[in-house]
Amino acid sequence: MAVSASSPLSSAPTVAELDFLESGSPGGDGGPFLTPRQLMWLRFKRNRMALWGAGLLLGLYLLTVFAPVVSPYMAQTRFPDHLYLPPRKIHFREAGGGVFRSPFVYAVKLEVDMESFRRVFVEDTAVSTPVRFWTKGDAYELWGFIPMDRHLLGIDQPGEYGPLFLLGGDKFGRDLLARILQGARISLTLGLAGVVIVLVIGLFLEGCPGFWAEW
Repeated sequence: MAVSASSPLSSAPTVAELDFLESGSPGGDGGPFLTPRQLMWLRFKRNRMALWGAGLLLGLYLLTVFAPVVSPYMAQTRFPDHLYLPPRKIHFREAGGGVFRSPFVYAVKLEVDMESFRRVFVEDTAVSTPVRFWTKGDAYELWGFIPMDRHLLGIDQPGEYGPLFLLGGDKFGRDLLARILQGARISLTLGLAGVVIVLVIGLFLEGCPGFWAEW
């Protein structure tokens, strides 16, 4: 395969090109065109599934790192009057084909469905409240040492208009989004810690025989 050492590589080399570059230069000196790290990066960039997976994993870690900021409420905050509240709809247009406006939510009220005789929450289109960005809310400590009370989204007087549960509430009136992010933080942290521990132990066990062999 004719590949010049001086010719620029494409951003997505083929498998054959990568194998050729990894095997060494044709001059006989045995030196590779690229270092193992460069070859690994090229192989990673040409794998779209790996790129999508890395982006998704990075996004999940960012969400968990800033979980108290992303969720409107803390995981332990309860709203006893809004048990099993379904996910809130953020509107940009008034009901009945009205004018467009800044994001808002309608107030919710509890009614009885006469067909199933169950209590359900319905939107009161006569009462609305704006959705505010970077608003004050429950106090927390970001990363355990930065005191904050700002959240990415929120509304005023959630007890009156209904809390801004983007994924709904549980049987105790707690925000499911906040609780999911809290659980994801624990799960992802344990997974990352496990990888680090295995890496350290593996390097130690593999490095000791090599060290004593050279000694």
